[in-house]
Amino acid sequence: MLAKLADSVNKESRDAPQPLCPSLAALETMPNQHALSAKLFARRKVELLADGRLSQSDAAWFLSCCQFNAGAWLNSIPSLRFFQVGSVEFRTMLRIRLGLNLARAEHVSRCRCERPVDRSFRNGRHWMTVCRNSHRTLLHNGTRDLIAKMYRALGVAAETEVRGLYLQLTSHGEYKPADVLLPASATGEGRAWALDVAYVDPTSQTSLGYQSHKRALAATKKRYQEKMTSHRKQAEAAGAEGLLFVKKPLVFEATGGMSEETQKWWESVLALERDRREPGDPTSLRELGLEHTFSANKFSTMWLQKISMGYARAQAESVLCLIGKNSNSNGAGSGYMHARGAGESVD
Repeated sequence: MLAKLADSVNKESRDAPQPLCPSLAALETMPNQHALSAKLFARRKVELLADGRLSQSDAAWFLSCCQFNAGAWLNSIPSLRFFQVGSVEFRTMLRIRLGLNLARAEHVSRCRCERPVDRSFRNGRHWMTVCRNSHRTLLHNGTRDLIAKMYRALGVAAETEVRGLYLQLTSHGEYKPADVLLPASATGEGRAWALDVAYVDPTSQTSLGYQSHKRALAATKKRYQEKMTSHRKQAEAAGAEGLLFVKKPLVFEATGGMSEETQKWWESVLALERDRREPGDPTSLRELGLEHTFSANKFSTMWLQKISMGYARAQAESVLCLIGKNSNSNGAGSGYMHARGAGESVD
């Protein structure tokens, strides 16, 4: 199989030899491990998503898992404190990723939100974005704070929860804030950027209605459009003077996958990092004397893994807590520690 795979990669390269490895000289033009892996992963993705046994919800989840930065935490090495996770939490993160049933979830017969129990209770998805009692705000704020910290590491005076950007009050009686406000000097556009972080669940009924089980990032596209529609209305209400900032919705899926617009924003972050690097400066964090790991030795890999790990870990902790709160057996009600106390997950 590997020989056929390598041969197919060779056929896509004009400089590659035919047939595969006919001589030692051919070894120099053989496809590298990255090219082989990319081809193999692409084939496995097609095979997985074509499995007729998958429900629409599972198909949407696994398609989301294939998107940019979804699961980057799997590459992290726990030599740094930020990348360290408790064994129960890590096992929960893995089972959420694979769509498997979670520990103690079978003891939940009802949720405080009164939604009927279904399979989303067993695999934890109910408590990610759907349940009104979930910790969505806390998880959102974790990503917001990491993004602000990342910009500050680049010397940008990024501020969080900046209010008064719009003239109109929200339904809560407050001036709508920016999750992260970047000064014009850091954007390259002459105007400040108001970054607006949002997470969507690709497995929700609303997202499935947008064909999220067939169209990659369909849920993020809809959420992005909704945020920009709201922004345009506010811009029109501002009159001739307009608004002094550019709205940048950063929409992620619950797997950590970045929307297309969020990926464009990430490219702007990398461009900013390159611009602020002195000529001749190394890109290796190790050579710069900064914290690093073997798999996160550049600015890009370090922060992609941090954003991914921060959300995935908080998500697992949140789900464990809510399973404990809503469990109804063996004197349940002790919250997070009750669910955490289960030695093994249940299939």
